[in-house]
Amino acid sequence: MNGRQIDRGNPAQLTRHQHVHAAKCIKHFVGADGKVDVVLLGVAKTRLPPSDPLFCADRAWSLQGERALMRDNIERRFFSQLGRAVHGYSVQDHEAVSEYFFLWQMRRIAREQPIPDMKLNGITGTSLMPLQRQLAEAKHVITIDHDAKMGGQHATTIQILRGVDERMHQYPALRWGVAKSESGEFVVADGYARPRFFFPVTPSIALIEGQRDCRIDHDTLRKMNRRSMEQSRAYFFARDMSKCPA
Repeated sequence: MNGRQIDRGNPAQLTRHQHVHAAKCIKHFVGADGKVDVVLLGVAKTRLPPSDPLFCADRAWSLQGERALMRDNIERRFFSQLGRAVHGYSVQDHEAVSEYFFLWQMRRIAREQPIPDMKLNGITGTSLMPLQRQLAEAKHVITIDHDAKMGGQHATTIQILRGVDERMHQYPALRWGVAKSESGEFVVADGYARPRFFFPVTPSIALIEGQRDCRIDHDTLRKMNRRSMEQSRAYFFARDMSKCPA
């Protein structure tokens, strides 16, 4: 049994489906039916709720990473700035936006390339049963199995946070502007990278680094939507694709 597997019934209450882009962000794009338009690359368009596993990794990182390090720290700070943008105010904590943006980047990588269980050299294995290890993880404790292997979800958590820190040092002073669409709606990629960081946060609002608060005309919106589509690896989404110029 590898370190990511969960006992039947999930007695330790570990999170199995982990959002790569926070569900709270996707919810800003839902329609009256509680769903968003999703285009699966090379497949078809469908409508899905923010809770759908498509938006998630399958237990790629640990529960401690999911809750204490990401949700209660990075995401909480970002949501404060998201609220400002949604209600017509400028970003105040630019570092919080950058940190979340890079967290999203790293979680997309983790979903695509999760680290397998890792054997720790020079350490003796334990007699802990899988359920005991799961219960320990629920209390934010890292354990090893009888072969001295650490669950890959713990190593992936370390990789994610290290990647965020490295990017924060590489881009230490990003400034984010609030861009509002004059007409039409934004498309959202399943993740973003250089050149020029930006990401939509509502159908009509995007955060753009290196840009003052501004309004986006129809042609600029079309170009940004094309970039979102081009940067997507598995899917992109919107509230209503028929309202998204591309």
